[in-house]
Amino acid sequence: MSFWPEKETAVGIRKLAENEFECIAAFGFETLHAGQITHNPKRDRSTFLLRVEEKQWLTKWSQLKVITGNMNEN
Repeated sequence: MSFWPEKETAVGIRKLAENEFECIAAFGFETLHAGQITHNPKRDRSTFLLRVEEKQWLTKWSQLKVITGNMNEN
């Protein structure tokens, strides 16, 4: 998960018991809860931007902020 193009999608959920789950995020939950999608510097920025476009995240979530490392887009 630490090599996914965007940090906020690196989330996993594991069932522990009946109605009990564990949720983990390789990069934490802060930016996810802040409505941001952030470029993972371990991956190429163009791959990240292509995924933002292909997934149409800004169309689906108009308040989402795209964080590329050098600049902010919204």
